[in-house]
Amino acid sequence: MSSAPSIAPSPRTARTRSNVRRRLRTNRASPLDNVRFALCRPEGPTNVGSAARAMQNFGLKDLKVVNAAPSVLRDGTIDDDAYKYAVHASWMLDGAVEEDIASACADRTFVVATTARPRENVPLLSLRDGVQRIREELANGARVVVLFGNERTGLTNEELTYANIGVKVPTAGDRAAPNDGADASSSQMSSKKYTGGSGASSGTGSLTPVSLNLGMCVGVVAYELFNQLSDDDVGNFRDFKSHQLTVFEKKRLIEDLIAARQAVDILAGSIDDDDDKEQIYRDKEARQIARVLSGTIASRDAVSFFFLARRILAIAEYANIDDGVLAAARLALEANPDAGAKKINAAVQNALDITLTQRELNRVLAAIRRA
Repeated sequence: MSSAPSIAPSPRTARTRSNVRRRLRTNRASPLDNVRFALCRPEGPTNVGSAARAMQNFGLKDLKVVNAAPSVLRDGTIDDDAYKYAVHASWMLDGAVEEDIASACADRTFVVATTARPRENVPLLSLRDGVQRIREELANGARVVVLFGNERTGLTNEELTYANIGVKVPTAGDRAAPNDGADASSSQMSSKKYTGGSGASSGTGSLTPVSLNLGMCVGVVAYELFNQLSDDDVGNFRDFKSHQLTVFEKKRLIEDLIAARQAVDILAGSIDDDDDKEQIYRDKEARQIARVLSGTIASRDAVSFFFLARRILAIAEYANIDDGVLAAARLALEANPDAGAKKINAAVQNALDITLTQRELNRVLAAIRRA
């Protein structure tokens, strides 16, 4: 019995199937879709265009141009030179303009700063280790933004406050041996410059400056992301919206906690306060709270903090703790007119289980003297 003849697909059918498979691969979700690059205060339109071109080559699609210099923006739109240097990625520049860093980061849950300068509470990682951390965050549903600073000055202190981590792009300057007569520590310090430090020139062994322009830096970071986040990883990343606090939501939580903390100040807003010193203290306190919350925060973990802050605000509005503190302090002075600040503070603590700060104690003593 003869077997049924095999029917080979026509060349047209084979091409159609191949095209369908290609489109499916092209349209498949990529972890890189959740990575944004933000260029902060760029001055060179060619750099902006080159950055867009580099991003497209390595599968990144989300670019923001933040607070750009007049040389980049012409009447509110990006200069034609940027479009020229973007080549086929010119579409990425449409709608890329952002007014400030807060807007560029608002819907992100993890912020990475490209910098060579260590900052308090912002760990500085190598580019490779930094991208590995980004990969881990993306696997947990994060939406990431990578910040690139101005070509000459890098990122400002304000821009760096948004960062969860910093990453340093390596250059030949990082591996240069120290000059004869120069100690290793000075060489290491010079290699920590934003521009990448100094590297050995070819053939002579002498040290010459090395640096990356903005477009190059974007290309290096984009390549490392592309290299570590391969198509094989797509199935390992969660296909749902992030359940982590965005930068905007975290800012709101920090503001609520600061307001709650200040609401329980004793004799807050006293006429005896030095307004300038008080503002400095409040700014310092706000930075401390922000540093504690500098990591990624799951939305479900933040619920209790939102509740606590708002409940404290509500209770503080109706509680009259100031009168109780003043009464305890007066009793201590009546019992011992020569009582010092420590004894008065101890009396308040024994009566109300509240320890006054030095600022609060000064307010209490001033209020009693006026009375």
